[in-house]
Amino acid sequence: MKRWLRHSLLLVCVVLVAAFVASACGGGEEKPAAKQKISIATFDQNPLAVEQLRLGRADAVLADFPVAANDARLSEGKLEVVGTQFEAAPYGIGLRKDSTELNAAINKALQAIMNSGEYDKILADWGLEAGSMSPTAGAAASPTAAGVPELSDGTLQVGSDISYAPIEFYEEGTQNATGLDIDLANALARELGVKVEFVNTGFDGIIGALQANRFDVLMSAMTITAARQKEIDYIPYFTAGTGILVPAGNPKNIQTLADLCGKNVAVQLGTIQVDQLNAQNEQCS
Repeated sequence: MKRWLRHSLLLVCVVLVAAFVASACGGGEEKPAAKQKISIATFDQNPLAVEQLRLGRADAVLADFPVAANDARLSEGKLEVVGTQFEAAPYGIGLRKDSTELNAAINKALQAIMNSGEYDKILADWGLEAGSMSPTAGAAASPTAAGVPELSDGTLQVGSDISYAPIEFYEEGTQNATGLDIDLANALARELGVKVEFVNTGFDGIIGALQANRFDVLMSAMTITAARQKEIDYIPYFTAGTGILVPAGNPKNIQTLADLCGKNVAVQLGTIQVDQLNAQNEQCS
């Protein structure tokens, strides 16, 4: 019995040593490990997604680059943006398909503030000069609210998800809306000779709310896409891409979308970043 046990133990040792040597010397063929899918967690507002990153429940947050950069700046060194912005595209003022007169009036008002230099000043106030767009060639006609059904009450109602600093947000502890879109909307209303009223609306349902006549236009850091253009019309006014926000020091060594495979990513519902993550997931296998 003892002799049999010694032989068995010796055989096990020989097998283990052989396996170790084969592994160390590259013995056997190993298939490359498949990349795991991105685990995508969506939230109604961007600050809720960023909170997941702060709490260590997410490895990264995807957002428009100016917003991600602002979140990093406000984090007191706890968060950072990695890489450079990608897939830059224009934001658009959204209008219903039948808002023909309003579309023309706002186009003229936008050209007026661009030609006067007020547009550039507003962008500079928020440090967003990089997203500037050029006015249409030629002198713009004087904007007017006359003959525009939506402005007959003397008010331009603007739908916006006011939680996306520095594009639109409430000053801390107040209900005072501020940001790039807020300042631009105010400037457009002044050109048209009307007041402006902001209607705080969740981003995921904001196009439907516009179509349901809850407000006249939407200005909510909305990137123009082909799918969205099938639903409403747009007037482009600013350009921004996507940024990746991570904990300071970038512990997961994330630089690009491809690096998010197998990671937990938090993102705001209804944004183009959700589409970008879903598209990347097709490549994570």
